[in-house]
Amino acid sequence: MIWAVVSGLAAGWILGFLGAGGTVIALPVLLHFSNALPHVALGTNALGVGMIAAALAAWRAWRKEVALVEALLFAIPGLAGIDAGTWVGLQFPGQRLIFLLGFLVFAIAGWIFYLSTRPQDEDQAAVDGAAAGSWRRSFVRLAPVALLIGFVSGFFAIGGGFMIVPGLMIAGELTLPVAAATGLLPIAAFAGLVGIRYLLAGAVALPWTGAMAAAGLLGGSFGIWLNRRLPRRTLQRAFAVLLVAIGAYMVLR
Repeated sequence: MIWAVVSGLAAGWILGFLGAGGTVIALPVLLHFSNALPHVALGTNALGVGMIAAALAAWRAWRKEVALVEALLFAIPGLAGIDAGTWVGLQFPGQRLIFLLGFLVFAIAGWIFYLSTRPQDEDQAAVDGAAAGSWRRSFVRLAPVALLIGFVSGFFAIGGGFMIVPGLMIAGELTLPVAAATGLLPIAAFAGLVGIRYLLAGAVALPWTGAMAAAGLLGGSFGIWLNRRLPRRTLQRAFAVLLVAIGAYMVLR
């Protein structure tokens, strides 16, 4: 149980700080210390992170930091991809799924390092009208991207935040800070649906999920606090290095 608390703290912290990475950083803790079967660790992790992301999304929406139209237009079609991807992932050998996820984590590390090289975007303006055009035009841009990201997220049983945030930036035309806050809602929907599908398949340890969610609220609050006070570049690079280590663990496990 203690490792569920540790994984929840880590997931909440990185979701609060970067708006992504909760499932990726928490999964190795569950895999290594809980001795759970791979599918149980994946399902437990996804459901716990989904609950954490939902709470953080509600908080940031209340603070008017979320582009709600873009969040919903991304989350709703993405759920179809999640459903299909999760079905395929449950049929896939768990150990091989973890192995392949390690390579995705390497790609995520590269994305985070790239972000650390960009000029620091301090744009914290209100999100009203963040993406130009009508909701129909936004849907046409966002839906195909959401379907693809949903499928990949469902297959690997992750929230997909590191794909969702750039997807919102490119297809939704949002700035990085707004995309990071907005992406919490799709992460909650994606990880939550993955977790429910794994739960129905008997691959979720509910007591661990509850411990993760409770600890994640504390970690998330700390992450949001840090996000508002510290420059992100150094921590992004440190996290990229950590992700390389996590990816190597998953590949070599």
